[in-house]
Amino acid sequence: IKSIHQNIVATVDGEEIYRYQYETTQYINEGFAPTQWISIPVSNAYEGKVLELSVESLQVTNNTCTIDTIYLGEKMAIIYHLLRENLFYLLTSLILMTMGVSVLFYFFTFKSRTEWEKGYLYMGTYILFFGLWFLCQTDVRQFFFENILFVRNMEFLCLMMIPVPLLLSLDNMQNGIFHQWTIRVCLLEETLAAIMLILSWLKAATLLELLWILYLNFVISIVFGFGTFFMIYRQDHEMFHRMRMMFYSYMFLGIWALVEIIYLSFIGSKYQGYALAIGMLGFSLGMFTQTSRRAAELRNEKNAAEARDRGKTDFLANMSHELRTPINAVLGMDEMILRESRDENITRYALNIRNAGKSLLSIINDILDFSKAESGKMELIDQEYDLSALINDSLNLISFKAQEKKLRLETLVSPDLPTHLFGDELRIRQALGNILNNAVKYTRHGKITLKVDSIGSAILEDGTERIYLRIAVKDTGMGIHKDDLERIFTKFERFDLNANRNIEGTGLGLAITRQIVDLMHGSLTADSVYGEGSTFTIILPQNVVSKEKIGNFVERINQYQDIEQRYQPSFTAPDARILVVDDNEMNLRLVQELLKHTKMKIDVSDSGADCLEKVLSRDYDLILMDHLMPEMDGIETLHHIRALKRPACENVPVVILTANAISGMREKFLKEGFAEFLPKPIDSQQMEHVLISLLPKQLLFIGGKAPWEMEEGAETEAEAGDVPHTSTLREVEAALMEDDEAQDAAPEKNRSAAEHRESNPGPAAESYEQETEPREKEPQEEPLMDFSLGLTYCMNERSIYRDVLKVFVDNYTSKREEIETAYQAGDWKKYTVHVHGLKSTSLTLGGKRLSAQARELEYAGKRFQGNEEPEKAMDYIVSHQEEMLSLYEETVEACRQYYESEQ
Repeated sequence: IKSIHQNIVATVDGEEIYRYQYETTQYINEGFAPTQWISIPVSNAYEGKVLELSVESLQVTNNTCTIDTIYLGEKMAIIYHLLRENLFYLLTSLILMTMGVSVLFYFFTFKSRTEWEKGYLYMGTYILFFGLWFLCQTDVRQFFFENILFVRNMEFLCLMMIPVPLLLSLDNMQNGIFHQWTIRVCLLEETLAAIMLILSWLKAATLLELLWILYLNFVISIVFGFGTFFMIYRQDHEMFHRMRMMFYSYMFLGIWALVEIIYLSFIGSKYQGYALAIGMLGFSLGMFTQTSRRAAELRNEKNAAEARDRGKTDFLANMSHELRTPINAVLGMDEMILRESRDENITRYALNIRNAGKSLLSIINDILDFSKAESGKMELIDQEYDLSALINDSLNLISFKAQEKKLRLETLVSPDLPTHLFGDELRIRQALGNILNNAVKYTRHGKITLKVDSIGSAILEDGTERIYLRIAVKDTGMGIHKDDLERIFTKFERFDLNANRNIEGTGLGLAITRQIVDLMHGSLTADSVYGEGSTFTIILPQNVVSKEKIGNFVERINQYQDIEQRYQPSFTAPDARILVVDDNEMNLRLVQELLKHTKMKIDVSDSGADCLEKVLSRDYDLILMDHLMPEMDGIETLHHIRALKRPACENVPVVILTANAISGMREKFLKEGFAEFLPKPIDSQQMEHVLISLLPKQLLFIGGKAPWEMEEGAETEAEAGDVPHTSTLREVEAALMEDDEAQDAAPEKNRSAAEHRESNPGPAAESYEQETEPREKEPQEEPLMDFSLGLTYCMNERSIYRDVLKVFVDNYTSKREEIETAYQAGDWKKYTVHVHGLKSTSLTLGGKRLSAQARELEYAGKRFQGNEEPEKAMDYIVSHQEEMLSLYEETVEACRQYYESEQ
């Protein structure tokens, strides 16, 4: 029997067999609990007797003292019948709850927490609550929940919770266009729900009597949702078209929700929830489809954006590579001047050239740092540095421009500052250089003052002293409007363009400086009076390495320059023997030349197999190993060395030499078992520093003394970090490491045809990506060989250049045969390695046209192996193979003639 808030007594022939008393515990805030089924057991012993039911109603309704429904039969059969009668409710609630749980599981388990993917969270929440509500108000709820009062409360709470995640889901799929209004509506609905609960708790009204508040919340949600779609339709037809599935689903829900409200208000509750369930099921399916489709679109957009970012990174890396090549040549030649010059004025001029080279490198750094800052990949590399040298170098970068504009440079350095600090010297130089450069650019007359001091110090837990370094740059320039001060650290922002239109700049300097300072946990502030000048102040926490004070800044700089002006090898090791492994004979010769002053015994090997033979027959103190070699690369060779059953092979340190200097490669090589990593082009001073750290200490002579001849407890210069420093590349190597995309790792596939032709004129100027039809050769505007460039790669020493030219000419026949053999055999892996080697060697000699052609073939070979447009790649190789070989022959002949003329 279904009890509708009634007490029921059952008798057989006047004898009471069952009594159901509507207990007070079944009231909800003195209101009535839901109707429920009462099971009265009737045995076979009552056959033929009279069964009477007495009903006492506890509230006055249309059903007073009437029995709504009665079934007679086996108990389980009756329950099965009731479940079947409510099958629509049960299946619908099961589908909704399963869908809600699945979406939430998907969100919390597999997806990252992006803003768009929060749509899955909101959608899963409201679907789950609706499924629970539908189950709680079915006619058979008591078969699933023991506590009928709890079920009744859950029914109302679910209805209270549905509108908010529904609106948030809608807002998410509308890309947050009306986010503020959505939040306000959600707060209103939650406030109404809270009022409903408070009134029920105070027993001012029952939840059932306050059901109209929930209806009001649903009406508000429906009206607000349609309002947002109407606004989108008016403002952006294209966006509305993309959301049409969501709009139709919302309309479907709104229609059925209105049907539900009308039915309950004017007809009755017999089919309560049917209409709303149909609407919610259709709406949920539509929203899930729209969300999945939009999520897929966003993933595709994200992948496309990442591809664009990779393209930008590749372009920046390639541009960095192309710019650094001539800069490295200039700096390399300048280093040779510093090594060999005995004239004090020339030495000082060379030091200024080196500082100007650093300025040019800092411009490249700005471009690269802009990309790194956007991707959050800017990192710090802390090391010991000389503060006075840093200040002097930064001033030298702007001194020439300041002299041109007749500006006075004033430097105020506190004599009490420690001279040796620990931090990222390169980044500090970059930040200070940006501030000083801006001061010069925006100052027409007067002076620029650089003040460096400390605003305090602290002792860390490990006993290290930390100072708070203050660097202030004050100018007498045009100043900045007060309203513009808040925006000067924004990327690409430039102000007062009418006054500054002739001033060069990208607007990146201050933005990058702010990011550098923030990364160091410092502060950057600006103070300015328009028309009078500006002051930029940087405060950086820096650890103190030495108690030594700067003292008189001018005297210290003169001392620093005297130390710098003569090159001396960092060490000598006449009893040490090392092995250099490289398939490029010119590279072998260059390493030998760079290390000849160390007096080490240097053996060379041109392949991995030859290397293994040598390490089996002789013990080495260290091995320098090239990465990319045919047959067996450097990594494979190292593994074979370690597998040899000789103690010397198991312990010898092996250093990898590679042009593949992108981010993460050092860690990869160290993980493979290499002792250290040296990027190409090789910085001789950095290489010496690595050798000092890895060679047996007993073999080293530093400053003319062996380690055991030094005073007890004293550190070597290398161990103390005071290796004589003559290479500018060493200072920028760490910062450019992750961006120096070698052509092995990042082919120039993102350059436009125009850029490609401009930087690589000649037969290879049109890459195979651009070529679709046979073309006539264009006149060569650039000479076949740039011998002056080749000289710079050989430290400007003609004897070394003649030697490598001779090697290049003598190896022509064998190298050409290797390329042709790999081509005829279709061994594209070997082919790519060989043209890669030709690309590098020809460029080192000054053969830029041959290098460019070989580079295109190398790129095509890599594309073919990677299955990236293989037919197009192969067509390029086939159509340009002979052309490249012909250019190779012409280049060799030009080198032969030059070599013979220099004899």
